[in-house]
Amino acid sequence: MKRFSPAAERIVTILGLCIAFALMASIFAPDWTQAEEDHSRSPALVGEPGGDPHAGLFSLGIIEDDRYEVHIYAGDYGPLYSIYDAADGRELGVLLDAEEVAEWFPELPIPAMGFPADAPVGLADPQTDGPPD
Repeated sequence: MKRFSPAAERIVTILGLCIAFALMASIFAPDWTQAEEDHSRSPALVGEPGGDPHAGLFSLGIIEDDRYEVHIYAGDYGPLYSIYDAADGRELGVLLDAEEVAEWFPELPIPAMGFPADAPVGLADPQTDGPPD
């Protein structure tokens, strides 16, 4: 039996693989009616279930207003923000960067706030144990 040229064998092999791929893709296509809800567009909770996602992170402080309580932590590539509901303490977003905060909480001015390395540090401790001496 006469054999095809190497170029013709490659073309036949490639066509066979493409047909096999198309057939498998049509068989194994996900059924969107049974697919789970897409959570990729919601703030993700970071960390293991039941564990503290803030373990090992250095706290830079807390910003409070009438609607939100924002805890700021030092991350490897900049500050990370955990957002809580001020009324009931419910967790709304954990360890988000400034862009994620701007996307999910546009009313918070976090991206406009700067934390440059050479800025002076201002500390306040409003909690006291009793009257001043």
